[in-house]
Amino acid sequence: MCLHPSTQKPTGKMQRVRTRLTPSLAIVCFAVLSMARAVSAEPPNVVLIMADDLGFSDVGCFGSEIPTPHLDALARHGTVFTNFSNTSRCCPSRASLLTGLYAHQAGVGDMNNSDSGPGYRGQLRSDVLTLPERLRASRYSTMMVGKWHLTRSGSIDDGPNGSWPFERGFDRFFGTMEGAKNYFRPTWLFDQSNEATSFDETFFYTDAIASRASSWIQEQPTNKPFFLYAAFYAPHFPLQAPQESIENHRGRYMAGWDELRRKRLSKQKALGVLPEQTQLTARPSDVPAWHTLSIEQQQELDLRMATYAAQIEKLDQGVGKIVAALRQTERFDNTLVVFLSDNGGASPGGPFGAGPSDRVGTPEAPVKTTYGKGWATLSNTPFRMHKANTHEGGVMSPLIVHWPKRLGAEQVIRDDVAHIVDIAPTVISAAGHDESSQVFSGIDLFATRRAAETPVFYEHQKSRAVRAGTWKLVNRGKSNQWELYDLATDRTEQKDLAKREPVQLKRLKELWLDWARRNHVKTK
Repeated sequence: MCLHPSTQKPTGKMQRVRTRLTPSLAIVCFAVLSMARAVSAEPPNVVLIMADDLGFSDVGCFGSEIPTPHLDALARHGTVFTNFSNTSRCCPSRASLLTGLYAHQAGVGDMNNSDSGPGYRGQLRSDVLTLPERLRASRYSTMMVGKWHLTRSGSIDDGPNGSWPFERGFDRFFGTMEGAKNYFRPTWLFDQSNEATSFDETFFYTDAIASRASSWIQEQPTNKPFFLYAAFYAPHFPLQAPQESIENHRGRYMAGWDELRRKRLSKQKALGVLPEQTQLTARPSDVPAWHTLSIEQQQELDLRMATYAAQIEKLDQGVGKIVAALRQTERFDNTLVVFLSDNGGASPGGPFGAGPSDRVGTPEAPVKTTYGKGWATLSNTPFRMHKANTHEGGVMSPLIVHWPKRLGAEQVIRDDVAHIVDIAPTVISAAGHDESSQVFSGIDLFATRRAAETPVFYEHQKSRAVRAGTWKLVNRGKSNQWELYDLATDRTEQKDLAKREPVQLKRLKELWLDWARRNHVKTK
């Protein structure tokens, strides 16, 4: 197990649905898991699935009305993390996911069009190891399908530059170097030889990612473990989906964002995703109450959200196709499957979204055809803010971990603090690697717990935050005003305690500044 230098022995609690484990029983469970790892000599396969711009409540097992039976099944028989956060944006989250480091340590503190210092190179640093590089060195086959987004955008025309998938540990790659821009006619689509691939009129990017992943799983030799990174583009804009999928959801969203937010929070409480005392945040001030809109406005917004829901439904079907391939090859029980999102729901386009309504869902929809802040606030239920902000709405993600052979098939819900830097060390440990020489900023989620006061940090485009225990200090950057919240009693960040708790404010600000100075993070 490899910990960040400031990490201490953790404490925490484990919760099964409707049942809490006592501390002594939790210790026994961890001991049994450790012994099982030691006894088994067969390393697991690893399937890492990332959604793009998926909000905290956008899948069924986290409160959504959108049917996601395949993800729900993984959650029903796996471990569900309800207090897991990412970096708030796509490129930094992908860097942290694949390295186990804070994004600035890996060189990707901002997007891939930036090169402004060691923490903001716009692509992965050459001296930082990735998960596939570590695993390939130990006999794993390594495959990637989907969105890379970890090489400088201006260099793509010039070819490999040290930070392409094949140069960072992947044996095979099918996907897009950046975003797809169009699900029916994606730009910069590469096949495993990194050469442009043609596609026909039936092509849909989400389906193609899942199909390629499925076929590669079926081709894998039985005597060699594999690592598959499936980085879906869905449900990132543009709003596009097959028409029949969109029709499955038309009319459902005429209820409006106000009513559906209340329903999602109620379901989250019933599922054990959030505690009973959780309060719903206020609707953003520039988003009108649903009942004040005309029927024409409501119908257009229903179409936008129905298309977004169809994108998630297609994503879930893609997960189902990957799971089916694991079952068909008799690998399902000994495959570690991890599902998460790179950031919260995205709000560009104003309250009602952008792009011509008559093209929503179609191949002709412009790149920035969006569902808007009203629906993005539904996606992030019950939290404040959206993608690119370090308030909870920007950083909270569903996290589902499924591994029957080692973790069993009974659902466990964990509410201890977890962060995207924890995924790589968890995978490395699961694969049975010697971690004595590894350097990570995260922890193995199944060997330890983050100590109550061990902080986790955030920064993206001057949006900053630090969480230590139940306290969270957050700064949106524009006003440079720090806000302080006690998440134990205010999970949705509604009561700013900065003026009432100056000692905590000063302590957490100093923690953040110290971290920033040590990790090439801009402080101004």
